[in-house]
Amino acid sequence: MKKHSDTLNNLLDEGRAFHVVFGKGLANHLSMSLIALEKMGAKEQRLIDFYNSYVPRLQELPNAALQDPENPLATLGKAGLFANHQAYFNDSLEKSGTEEVLKGHLPSLLPGICTSAFHAQIRLGYGIEASDQKEIAYALAYWSAHFQPLGELGPKVSETPFEILEDIAPIARNHSFTPGNIAARMGEIAGLKSFKNQVRQPETLSLELLAELAISAYLSSGNFTLLHGVTSLHALRLMLPWIDDMEYALRWYWQALLVAYLSTGSVGLSKQAPEDQSPSSWEEITKKAITSNDEHVIKIIYTCWQESQHYDNKDYQNAAQMVINNSF
Repeated sequence: MKKHSDTLNNLLDEGRAFHVVFGKGLANHLSMSLIALEKMGAKEQRLIDFYNSYVPRLQELPNAALQDPENPLATLGKAGLFANHQAYFNDSLEKSGTEEVLKGHLPSLLPGICTSAFHAQIRLGYGIEASDQKEIAYALAYWSAHFQPLGELGPKVSETPFEILEDIAPIARNHSFTPGNIAARMGEIAGLKSFKNQVRQPETLSLELLAELAISAYLSSGNFTLLHGVTSLHALRLMLPWIDDMEYALRWYWQALLVAYLSTGSVGLSKQAPEDQSPSSWEEITKKAITSNDEHVIKIIYTCWQESQHYDNKDYQNAAQMVINNSF
């Protein structure tokens, strides 16, 4: 059942004519931004204006000759088969419904939860939130066609997540990265022998613990890569009803978050509570965010607003205010 306006529905349909990435591997944020804008109260004309301002940078999907749609789990990471993957998921969702398709395919996709710097997974979260099957199909095709694995899960240890981050940080501080975007840097870290030898999992792991770590890390650093830790955890929370093995999902997410942190060069984090930003009301913050044409400003403020309603953590409102202060 559709959970958004006819205007948004039409714009999402038109937007799926464009490729999932553009330029030098940058993620297409059009649908996510439009959904977030409407959820925050943007009117019809604002959605149209944002769409028109954003699409000139995008690349249209090629008219690829479709092969017989087959389960894309057999061709993970074959970006050239995106159209086939999309056709398969559209067909599967129409025949079997969202629950069966997600429960049947997510276990195989979770080891690549960091795909395209989390953007495939984030787009799926937005598709689920909007109850839009075509958007879900597009996101699943994005995730499977651009699949980026993380290697094997590390062993469980008695250390806390923060202790593991601190101990493993020198791997990245002593590493000279090849020029590239976030996804490329994450792939580079995951492939390092030193990372494979030191990666490990905290024995105690929960969605709440990861969410607290992610928002604290972002608020204390303002780091652009760590922003995606906050937005991807929001998406993971929306996905969990369709994941039977929650621990399995959290384990892969933790490993992805660890890779993302290292891909920053192990930016400095603080154990101390971040300074209070004396935030405005959520009404004022979201009203300001609606006026932005920056897709990341829109997404992070929407995410913080949503997560603040789920978790009793003032860091989300402080982070949203930090973004407002730095963006306007």
